[in-house]
Amino acid sequence: MLKEIESREEIRILYAVESGSRAWGFASPDSDYDVRYIYVCRPEDYVRVDEIRDTIEGPLDDMMDFSGWDLRKALGLLRRTNPSLIEWVHSPIVYRTTPQWECIAQEMPAFYDPLSNLHHYYSMAQSNWHKHLMGEAVKAKKYFYVLRPVLCCRWLEKYGTPAPVPFNELRKETLPQELVQTVDELLEYKRTTDEAERIAHIAAFDAFLISEIERIAKVMSGMRRITLPGYDQLNTILRETIQSAWNCESC
Repeated sequence: MLKEIESREEIRILYAVESGSRAWGFASPDSDYDVRYIYVCRPEDYVRVDEIRDTIEGPLDDMMDFSGWDLRKALGLLRRTNPSLIEWVHSPIVYRTTPQWECIAQEMPAFYDPLSNLHHYYSMAQSNWHKHLMGEAVKAKKYFYVLRPVLCCRWLEKYGTPAPVPFNELRKETLPQELVQTVDELLEYKRTTDEAERIAHIAAFDAFLISEIERIAKVMSGMRRITLPGYDQLNTILRETIQSAWNCESC
């Protein structure tokens, strides 16, 4: 499918991964595949009066969801510590990589701001709590949509580096011991049950999540953003990658 997209769209795909629950390691039996990729257009497409689109959506069906970002868009988002891009970079399921992408990945740590990343996961945890866990019965899947960002916040607080994408790796370092059995049971339930099934609230789990969301807000108030490099380095990366991907002498 990646080759078909390249041919149809006249692009070069530099990097493609699995994103979402399958990358996290707690997919349900009916979870779909979320394929995400970074691509470059033809050199001439970057020097035209009408702007080219920077996202390619689809194909999309009941089991497969493809979506890609143009490299220029991805590099702009990199400078803003975009959380989705960071998770794609660290996905454990890689469908394609290239020498061009490996060079780009080496430059990425210089553009990482822990506080921006922390803000994202805090907002995700808070939003998902109010959106999905306020009813009398909840979907097991939604518990992890709050737990995972909370644990990512705990990782960032402890290490200041991007949190691991695989959930098992993340929880080993951040999940309190008294919740391990509860999480194991909930994971097993999720892996063997359709996503629409609902369960009763778990009091100890709720208390932990609420407490952490409140605590993380206080932690963020005492942190400061770091100064990231300017656009010159990113512009160089973009030009060199386009030239290399299309094997052109001058772009």
